[in-house]
Amino acid sequence: MAKQDVIKAVQEKMGGTVSQEAIGKVLDATFEVIKDLGKDASCRIKDFGTFKVKERAARTGKPIKGGAPIVIPARLAMTFKMAPAFKTSLNPAPVATPAVAPKAEAKKAEKPAKAEKAEKPAKAEKAEKPAKAEKAEKPAKKK
Repeated sequence: MAKQDVIKAVQEKMGGTVSQEAIGKVLDATFEVIKDLGKDASCRIKDFGTFKVKERAARTGKPIKGGAPIVIPARLAMTFKMAPAFKTSLNPAPVATPAVAPKAEAKKAEKPAKAEKAEKPAKAEKAEKPAKAEKAEKPAKKK
């Protein structure tokens, strides 16, 4: 959705009582206020979310094609965290469904129960292996 589409949608929501030009000016002013946030500043819009400016620390990077590591300087970055109300409006709670479908229950009722398996006889214990004879000591090497 492009900016112009947002302006048209807002105009429709307002019943066409406000001009697209006025809505565009309000939208531009809102974005300017958010862009002008300083370091560690935030802009919270109720039931929508919070825009926050954070400082990213300087770090070293490795070029894709190889070569010497490069230094990526510290910079400011904009982050956005959705408000819980906005998050739930995007992802409504799923409707509870039965654990087993009715058809599956009918099939289970038709099948006879399996007979219990006979127990396997216990394995005979292994006979102990005779102990290995101790190796004779090797004579010492001469120097």
